[in-house]
Amino acid sequence: MPAQSLEAFGGWTAPVSLGAALLWVLAMRWAGLFVTGMLLWLLLSRLPSAPLGLGLFAAALALEYRWYAAYGVNNALYALGNLNLFHFLALDRAAGRYRNYNLFGAPVGERPALSAGLIAGAAALTALAVLLARTCRRSGGRGPVSGWVRQAGEVLRSWRPPLPLWVYESRKVLWYCGGLAVLLAAVLAAGALEPPLSRQGQQEALLSQYARRYAGPLSPRTAGEIDSALVQARREYEDADNDDGGMEYRRAKCWALEELAARYAALTALEAAGEENLWLLDQEPYERIYGGTGRSLRLAEASAALLALCLTIPGLFSLEKQGGIRTALLCAAGGRGALWRKKAAVAIGLSLAVWLIWTLGELRLLWNLLEDTAGWEASALSLSGWDGALSGGSLERCLAAVYGRRLLALLAAAGLVSALSASAASFAAPALGGAMALIAPSWLALLGARWLEPVSFALLAAGDKLGIGRGGAIWLAVCAVLGGGGLWLSARQWRRYSA
Repeated sequence: MPAQSLEAFGGWTAPVSLGAALLWVLAMRWAGLFVTGMLLWLLLSRLPSAPLGLGLFAAALALEYRWYAAYGVNNALYALGNLNLFHFLALDRAAGRYRNYNLFGAPVGERPALSAGLIAGAAALTALAVLLARTCRRSGGRGPVSGWVRQAGEVLRSWRPPLPLWVYESRKVLWYCGGLAVLLAAVLAAGALEPPLSRQGQQEALLSQYARRYAGPLSPRTAGEIDSALVQARREYEDADNDDGGMEYRRAKCWALEELAARYAALTALEAAGEENLWLLDQEPYERIYGGTGRSLRLAEASAALLALCLTIPGLFSLEKQGGIRTALLCAAGGRGALWRKKAAVAIGLSLAVWLIWTLGELRLLWNLLEDTAGWEASALSLSGWDGALSGGSLERCLAAVYGRRLLALLAAAGLVSALSASAASFAAPALGGAMALIAPSWLALLGARWLEPVSFALLAAGDKLGIGRGGAIWLAVCAVLGGGGLWLSARQWRRYSA
């Protein structure tokens, strides 16, 4: 039976049976996974910290996938997407096209070249792993150049004065716990974000188009232009022939202008009640980022930010326990007070860095949708028809309050993870416990477990629309209690003497 008989293999250009095609796909996919696993093994075996190795590998995978997804055949940087690790895992590109490579003047097909490359790569990585394992065993677990590196480090340390405590704590988080790789991966992910697709129909799309056309401060001239456009649209709709194919468009045009006129009338009523600086604004960009349309995007961003904290902060407290020096540090001058304060400062600084990346990435999306931020000077009540929880103040201040609440949520998460890591003796337990407590309930709620929404930290940190409301005030109080209580508990656990 030819493989092309099935729709999944309809793009195969070579005549091959279904069994041979399935065997090739399974073998090559397992070989690709083996090569990926061997790369991770070699990386972890040569680095001093597992979190650092996992962070670097995750950043490399994210960059590889970015190249794989972004660069097509007609792109000048196609080699980055073709000679790519994901090219070995997703075999549809190689199977669905006919392409030969010039190897010393002879044409070699892509599938044979891919098969030979995978087999050679797997063999080379296996031989390298065996060679490194034998070398490290003969040298007592150290590489051949580790002695030189250690001696050079001792010479450099003898030349410089002692560094402050916060430098050592920062190096521990950024290097040994992979914080630098995590932040780099966050920057790359934030730069690759795309705004959610609009869910608008024809009527809503026309409403956004007219809202952008007449956007600006309220004025009698704008009201007259909207009324004139509405009268003309109604006349065109009444004079049109029922058999005309544009009747649906004219009906949608009338609806959009009527909705815009009603929105303008509501803003005029607010202005008559004493509100100032009201603008007619397009609500669709805010809906795509902060509304129901952007809910999945915000949840993914919040989960990534919380996961970054869960993967880095536990190293502040667990590495001393694993190294057996915690008791000595507690007995030293400043070990119970100053050292903990430096750890707390580094955790807060890491939370600020993650929050800054999250904020700038999301504001970039909003900037691309708005194309102009002049409307941020308007009163937040200009969007009251979209979000009834908005109160007075400028829209710019409202956005600042939204990101301030997210910063408070990240600081609360940092305090909670610090409390867990100060009480645990390993790195994995607080990292896994923090992820299960902060992230897992939100995704379970998104999958249908609605009863978990009140305790879904990531979902609450992502927020919904721009207003705060009574529920938002309660959430702020909970974040303050979690953050302060977590830091207090981590200080208590750290200062408690234990041999």
